[in-house]
Amino acid sequence: MATIETTISVDGMHCASCAATVERMLGRLDGVTAVQASYSNGQVTFAYDDRVQNIAAIRQAIREAGYSPGSSGLIRYAGLAFIAAMIVLLSSFHPMHMVKNLLSQEVTYGIIFTIGLITGLHCIGMCGA
Repeated sequence: MATIETTISVDGMHCASCAATVERMLGRLDGVTAVQASYSNGQVTFAYDDRVQNIAAIRQAIREAGYSPGSSGLIRYAGLAFIAAMIVLLSSFHPMHMVKNLLSQEVTYGIIFTIGLITGLHCIGMCGA
C-alpha cells in the first residue's frame, strides 16, 4: 500500500461547517483516509492510497462540494487590491457633503441601488467571492 499524505489549499471555506463539508466529501472517496480541513488556513490535509485514488479525482470532489482546490490566492489578492482602490476612490469625496445632498433630495431607486451596491462590496470583502 502506497499511502501519500498531501496538503492542498482550498478557496471558499469560511467556517467550520465548510471545513466539515470538505472533510465529509473526501472521506467518502475510496482510498482516502485521515482527512483534516482547516478553514482558517484554507487548507485540507489528507492521506490516500495512490493505487486506489488519484489527486485529480480528489480535486474534482472538492469542486463538487462547491470549493476551489489548489488556487494560488491570486483571486484573494486581486479582491483586496480592488477594495483598497475603492477605499481610496471613495475617500477622495467628502462623504458628509454627499449625505447632505442625498437627504435634501427625493430618494430614488438609483440612490437605493447605489447604496446597495456599496454595501454589497463590503459583504464581498468580508465573506469572499
